[in-house]
Amino acid sequence: MATKGLSRRPGSLRGTLTAGVLLAAGALGAVAPAAEWDLVYPSWHRREILLFTLPEPTSLYILLAHEGPGESLTREWEVVEETVQSEEGRRILETPSGTWAEMPREPGPTAVPQTCVLWPAEDPDALFPWSLPPAHAGDRVLRLCGARGERVTAVVGLFTPSPAERVLPRLDTLRRQDRAWAVPMQVRHVRYHPRRTDFYGRGRTFHWVADAYVQELDGHRCEGEQTTVFQLSFPIPPAAAEGTWRGVIRCAVEPVETALPVEITVYPFALQRPGDFTRHLYLDAGRWQRMTEEQVLDELADVRAHGFESIPLPTSGEVLLDEPGNLAFRLSADSRRAIRLARQANLQGPFFFWSGNLVRDLARRLDLPPPGLDAPADQWPGEFTDAAVGLLGALRRAIAAEGIPDPVHVLVDEPGYWKKGSPERLLWDVAVSRRSGWRTYCTSSEPPSDPIGRGLDFHCYGRSAVTGGPAHASFLQWQTHAAGQQFWYYCTGCYSGQVGKLVRNRYLGGGLACRSGADGTASWTYQRPRGNAFDDFLLDPRTGAPHTGQACTTLPDPREPGASLDTPQWEGLRQAFLDHCYVHTLRTAADACFPQHPEAAEQARRCIEATLASLPWHGDPFLEPGIDVAELDRARADIAAGLARLIAATESREQPPP
Repeated sequence: MATKGLSRRPGSLRGTLTAGVLLAAGALGAVAPAAEWDLVYPSWHRREILLFTLPEPTSLYILLAHEGPGESLTREWEVVEETVQSEEGRRILETPSGTWAEMPREPGPTAVPQTCVLWPAEDPDALFPWSLPPAHAGDRVLRLCGARGERVTAVVGLFTPSPAERVLPRLDTLRRQDRAWAVPMQVRHVRYHPRRTDFYGRGRTFHWVADAYVQELDGHRCEGEQTTVFQLSFPIPPAAAEGTWRGVIRCAVEPVETALPVEITVYPFALQRPGDFTRHLYLDAGRWQRMTEEQVLDELADVRAHGFESIPLPTSGEVLLDEPGNLAFRLSADSRRAIRLARQANLQGPFFFWSGNLVRDLARRLDLPPPGLDAPADQWPGEFTDAAVGLLGALRRAIAAEGIPDPVHVLVDEPGYWKKGSPERLLWDVAVSRRSGWRTYCTSSEPPSDPIGRGLDFHCYGRSAVTGGPAHASFLQWQTHAAGQQFWYYCTGCYSGQVGKLVRNRYLGGGLACRSGADGTASWTYQRPRGNAFDDFLLDPRTGAPHTGQACTTLPDPREPGASLDTPQWEGLRQAFLDHCYVHTLRTAADACFPQHPEAAEQARRCIEATLASLPWHGDPFLEPGIDVAELDRARADIAAGLARLIAATESREQPPP
């Protein structure tokens, strides 16, 4: 097996660069998908394409193409080839969709313990069944911190030299001085599965992923000479006394018991939910047709607990035409039910609605020939455009009658000049939406200086808008706000490189959101499995090609239809929301106390700026190292310390002198 690398030296490029690699490797004959990169200012850029081959390749082709308007200038390209030989223990998967090679594992210690060890993971994303305890793991303490009303979590590993049945960590009563606190610790087993890593040009490769957190009340089976991984969760009551509480987590593995000391520090404040930032979650409400109302409301409560207030809702229904020729729209019972449940769950919105299929329905209703709609939208008949305005107006009134007075119309997904017909369709969508009174949303990476970047209320850019660097993010924020639009971005959820990862979803949705000046984010997607949600190696029945992975941020629970399993990426998005809550709470407190305590308020603001600036900008969430969960925990602790200092400073000045 071999890994091929591609790097780029300084240069400048406007447009989209697509690099594809065609590999002729004997019987394998693998083709790596293209990788698309948006480079919009001169800088260093390094991109890697990983190809695993068996047997050795006979030829390698690298195809570079510039697609899009304008000109491109590139110089000093360098192709670097690196070979990594397979090691003992590396697996090859044989599936109906082809042969897949395991990605290289991180090197670890070679000493295998002779007894059970329970230890906390500094980096949960790097803990696997083959991981071994670090040196002096028995001397470690699990230290957790949280605000009142928060649920704090941790990941721990349990190494067992021999198999064991019905293993379940348990927590002793926590104590602080002479007070006791019985915490209901939730224990969930972290299950691992192989997942593809080649969604965007990374070769025919797979890696092991912490796929889901599963609760088994009767305990878990531990394999011999392996590590069993648990996620632990501790709720902090709103009235919990501040300070550090101490106890012990015990785990009986016959004939011995292993223990891990735990400390939970309760902060002297509660968190505030950011009201000036919107989190939108792509969520397929069509699933709700197969779920009870109680299940839907439980799901929406979980969605809101992860910080999401905005979701899309369905627009199924019937186009009506009365005698004078006026259009009306009747929402289906399923659409009305979905809207009612979203409102009942107290989601604040905005609520998004897509009407793409209604265009064809309208054409059939008006007896327009379908070939006419296959032309670019700017060539569609004027009478059809007028009818669409009437239909969208009727749809908007029907939604308003269900209790959502200001819905948002979702336009063409990711329009671009490279995507035939999409610019014309977007401009048509904007025109009919405006005429019918809708606000608009679009995932368009073109700024408002471009025609297809205008006419939007919610302008959601791709990840390069913010991960490309602070200068680029600031420029786009300025342009977007100057056009009267909200500046959003999307790069979290279940994209390639984020499935099974807590840190990437947490930082891209939390720390980076606080730094980028964005007004909102969108995460793809709650749950949209293709066939078996636990199998990435399926073939598309329409094309015979491998699917591009599972579009699932959570996973369906096979034991309980309609329920969902938590995942590292879903937990990462919850932690991202909490990180934002910490920053927002300190900012709000500083603003509130500034008139009476300006020095303390300024110190708090400097704390926020310094803490966020200490984190790397993370120019590429797929490749760039240098950030882990422990670093984000430290940043959150710094914000919490700044808030505690602010509280102490204001309270001490308000107290009368002794």
